[in-house]
Amino acid sequence: LSCSAGRARRMLALMRGGPKGEGAPLAWRTAAICTADQRGRVGVNNSVSTIKYKLSAFKPWFPYAIIEQFRRAANVYYLVISVAMIIGESAPQLWVTPYASWSTSGVLVFVLILTALKEGYEDLRRYRSDRAENNAKVLARAPQKGPLLCKDLRVGDLVVLRDRQVLPADAVLLTSSAANGVAYVDTANIDGETNLKLREPPLEVAHALGSSEDAAVVGTISFEPPSRHIHNFSGSLKMRDGVEHPLTASSLLLRGSVLRNVEFALAVVVYTGSETKVAMNSTETPSKMSLVERTINASLGAIMVPYLIFTTVSAAIATTSTVQTPYLEDSGGTAVIIPAFLSFWVTFFILYCFLIPISLYVTIEVVNLLQAWLITQDTEMYDPKTNTPAVVRSSNLCQELGQLQYIFSDKTGTLTANEMVLRFLSLGGIDLVSSLPAAPTDTMANQEDEAVGGMPLFVPANDSPVKGGSHHADVPVSAGATALKNNSVPLENLLRLAAGRPGGVSNAPRDSFAGLSFSESPETLRARSAAELLAVCHTVLPQMLHGRLEYQGESPDEVALVEAAASVGYRLIRREGDEVVVAVGAAAASAPEAGQGGKCPAGCEELSVRVLAVNQFNSTRKRMSCLVKYPDGSHVLYCKGADTNMFPLLEPRSTAGPEAQLANDHLRAYAREGLRTLVLAKRALSSSQASEWLAKFKAASVARTDRDGQLSEAAASVEQNLVLVGLTAIEDKLQDGVPQTLEYLRRGGLKIWVLTGDKVETAVNIGFSSKLLTTEMTLLYVGASPDGDDTLVVTKETLREQLRELTAHYADQILAQLPHLLKSTTDGTLTDANREALADRLTEAPKPSLSGMSALFGRAHAVNRSLASLWSPFGAPRSGKAAEVEATTLALIVDGNALALVFEDEGLKEALLHLGRVCASVLACRVSPKQKAQVVELVRQGVKPEPLTLAIGDGANDVAMIQSAHIGIGISGKEGMQAVQNADFAIGQFRFLRRLLLVHGRSNYRRMSLLVCYMFYKNVLDRFCQYALTSESGWSAQKYYSEVVTQLFNVIYTSLTIIFVAVADEDVPRFVAERVPVLYRAGVRQAVYTHALFWSWVLEGACVSVAYFLGLKYLYATADSVAGSTLEVWSLGIVAQVTITIMVNLRLMLDVTHWTAAIVAIFLLTFVVFLGSLALYSGIYFSFWKEWWGVPEHVLLSGPFCLFFFWAMAVGLLPKFIRETVGGFFPSEERLALDTVRAQRPPKSPSKLPSLLRRVGGPHGDAKRREA
Repeated sequence: LSCSAGRARRMLALMRGGPKGEGAPLAWRTAAICTADQRGRVGVNNSVSTIKYKLSAFKPWFPYAIIEQFRRAANVYYLVISVAMIIGESAPQLWVTPYASWSTSGVLVFVLILTALKEGYEDLRRYRSDRAENNAKVLARAPQKGPLLCKDLRVGDLVVLRDRQVLPADAVLLTSSAANGVAYVDTANIDGETNLKLREPPLEVAHALGSSEDAAVVGTISFEPPSRHIHNFSGSLKMRDGVEHPLTASSLLLRGSVLRNVEFALAVVVYTGSETKVAMNSTETPSKMSLVERTINASLGAIMVPYLIFTTVSAAIATTSTVQTPYLEDSGGTAVIIPAFLSFWVTFFILYCFLIPISLYVTIEVVNLLQAWLITQDTEMYDPKTNTPAVVRSSNLCQELGQLQYIFSDKTGTLTANEMVLRFLSLGGIDLVSSLPAAPTDTMANQEDEAVGGMPLFVPANDSPVKGGSHHADVPVSAGATALKNNSVPLENLLRLAAGRPGGVSNAPRDSFAGLSFSESPETLRARSAAELLAVCHTVLPQMLHGRLEYQGESPDEVALVEAAASVGYRLIRREGDEVVVAVGAAAASAPEAGQGGKCPAGCEELSVRVLAVNQFNSTRKRMSCLVKYPDGSHVLYCKGADTNMFPLLEPRSTAGPEAQLANDHLRAYAREGLRTLVLAKRALSSSQASEWLAKFKAASVARTDRDGQLSEAAASVEQNLVLVGLTAIEDKLQDGVPQTLEYLRRGGLKIWVLTGDKVETAVNIGFSSKLLTTEMTLLYVGASPDGDDTLVVTKETLREQLRELTAHYADQILAQLPHLLKSTTDGTLTDANREALADRLTEAPKPSLSGMSALFGRAHAVNRSLASLWSPFGAPRSGKAAEVEATTLALIVDGNALALVFEDEGLKEALLHLGRVCASVLACRVSPKQKAQVVELVRQGVKPEPLTLAIGDGANDVAMIQSAHIGIGISGKEGMQAVQNADFAIGQFRFLRRLLLVHGRSNYRRMSLLVCYMFYKNVLDRFCQYALTSESGWSAQKYYSEVVTQLFNVIYTSLTIIFVAVADEDVPRFVAERVPVLYRAGVRQAVYTHALFWSWVLEGACVSVAYFLGLKYLYATADSVAGSTLEVWSLGIVAQVTITIMVNLRLMLDVTHWTAAIVAIFLLTFVVFLGSLALYSGIYFSFWKEWWGVPEHVLLSGPFCLFFFWAMAVGLLPKFIRETVGGFFPSEERLALDTVRAQRPPKSPSKLPSLLRRVGGPHGDAKRREA
């Protein structure tokens, strides 16, 4: 009930606008602290309910679990069949049911109950978990101090928390055992981040309460209504003195976090139960249906067509038949009360019902689970550094991994290791270098051409000028690397500069810093400001862990800067409340000794400053700043952030002159090296200016409406006229194996789009180092400049003109892969006029919105395209052109500002999409999390038929992208676990993606295709024979098979073998599939399971079935009559059933490509079980198989059967040999690749693989063999 109430409140909040939504915000809540008479007036109870089935929501377990199962078409189908059978048994005057109703209803009920019990068991586990959490005891003051059940907590109660205790509700910190009442929390249960977070109460409140858990707390707390924004919180605390103290997210302790490093903490509860922020964020992952599942649903619909035709034809013949069957008339003399045709129609509908395999879904689910288990058990995808195996959260998508066409990837933490190291620090034109590898010998050649709309244009080498943004990349490194190395000095000189050593910097290695003379030169002041800024302007926490001083921070960039400052003698040693203590000196450059704690090393000076206010970083501001007060009373604002946001805030002197020019050169050189850059700046404030601004800041921090907006305005008012201090360049190293992984995926035909927030030059150079971009590619720039010029103003018109020019120039490449874009011409050639017309058509501005009948026809056309895309997955293979697997030499570079304009214009979207489709790689820079998801949706909705997409990322900013793609993969990185928690699969390193797709994805897709075709093949063969035999029984709907044998045929005799084959069969060794990516291309084209393949299996089953009927009629029946035996219906049924069961298993054996002990054993076991059951039917009488009692022994041991059996095996397996022979004359690309690999006799161990790769086609092989 509490959860229902919570959902109702949240819905009401959304309807009224909510604190973060549109419309008038809801009023703040106010609760008395620790007051008995007002307890429970605000909020809901603290109980948690995560169960799925509940009476309060009108979702009782058993009925609702049963109803849910009928979302599957097959279950609905067999429900109709079961009802028809039951009616036929109860009212034979309506129609006759050939089979007993239990044969389908029993199986259906068993499957439904089994699934409902599974759902119920999972819900029971959730209930027990909820009960344990709700009944956990916490120490609370409500208002009496004592143990209290977690579910009984209310807003306003005081909770006393111990070290390593889990927070029972969202609460505001009041005080703790630590200095200034601060506390540390571990939020790994919420966001997966393992670094500790600092939580600070209002300083005046902490001082007033002291370090006592029994301190008297009298007052009220006001706070914003519940919201799902974990990192936002606004409130105010009013104590008995009437002073209102602001509350922010830095004071909020979230439910599920763990208290650390303090003996106790005292907090007041603000949100309970379903209103806690974690509960409001607990949304279900979007349900995703695999392409194979959609294909199966379409296949079921298609197979119904011949099914209904056979039913109708049989009913029509039976109605008009003149064959006299008085022995079938009802002895009771009841008259048929419905038309004869309808009665016969229902009877034949039941007779042929097993044409749809009843065990299909169960078999697929079992195979999916086993395939998922094999992925999790693959030791080659286990990351020992983080102790992370592969995780499968959506087992039904395992085969989808083998059909992908597009990969969308984040960069930071996904391609890179998220291990930040300071590489460069630029101060006044002097570059201090930390470490720099040998500079490359080549340079990047850029040839500037004319501009369109003020945007620079480039021409490919040895090509005609292009009126668009393209650039031919000759080498993947910048020309500035050598200059940087030649004009750099060791980073250790920062301390010499800051100390004012005469003579400036030194190129000598680090030596003793004792005896330095101080001066106040400009370079000294700048260096000192930079060092102090790095050591002070941050939110990093120093901690002694295992005898070592370590830094914990929410951003790896901040930690890298603090560690860099410490390594040169500005070591952060303590942080107590608003006081930050830094040890300055040579001794501080080395790690402190064990047990030294936060003490200043001998020979160092202790710099202690107060941080009066912090303007937090966010994605809009892209900077953070803090106001610092020095011991001498001076006030300094330190600020650091992205260059695009910082440069407009600098004073004019900092943006002009030779030093500014050198800073810009350094900034571009850093970006060309693929480094993450930050601008450092400061501003000195007088005491009056600081006091005035602090008053404004504090007023904004307690504002009840639009607090975030007012805080941003307050920050903007002081972050101006800044003085440039320096630039930093941080390297985020590539993860192991990223270049090789991207290269193999690209060679496998996958289109790779990298979406990053980095600037263009940084992203491009990371693209080259990761082999996303190669020197053979021509780079096409859209809304971006190759030289890193961020001052360009992009408008829709300039963007449209640029796209038009690029489209016209590369029309040949576009039409080679997308020929449907070219309208018919008189001579069939592509002229300049056609190119211009194509460019104009693709980039034209959107027309005014349609109305009336025009809009109706427009929507009908869109629906028609959607239906066409749905029909295509049924099996129509994507052509090589549409699948876009051809290698190209184009790469697209697009800027986030350009994307923002593109998504507002349909013409621009279409032009950019077509341009991106023909490029081997796409790199989108400076994109927001929302734009990442929009790019994925652009491809999914714009490409027809809809391609299969994969998105991979590691942070919370990648969740939208991951959920927008068909398959989402999360990487267990340093940016939390939100990506993993919202993904379908999780891996520890990006390089594991190669094995996941090329090995597991390809094999799962190939094996699942075989499973689906085989399941329909065996049932078509079985039922068509029944249909043919019906003609010999006067169209009387006489069954030939026993219900028991029919069910066992689907469940055991033919299912166990295909399950093992679909899990364990491998056409090539795993290490070969991983290293020969061309084998994956058939999956990119989705040419493994196709429309033609499915119907070829159905046709094969039908033809063999007809042949068996003719053989039974003219061979077996004739031979049996000659032998003197009496032929009857059950004899024919036994012969047909035994022959078909053995033959379909032999047919499956021919498709096994890798025999293992397990596969051999399951085939042998299946044959033993089948033959044993035949002996059971023959020797033991039981009502379920009374028709077969004694018959198998008589029939199966006869000579005519033996002759017929061998003839039937030859006839049944003949289509397979014909298929293989024809395939040899007209091989597919996949078969050519497989034959080439197999012809080279793949080694049994990976150590011998390189020679095989050279034979198959290495880097120096000829093009045709490489394609093979």
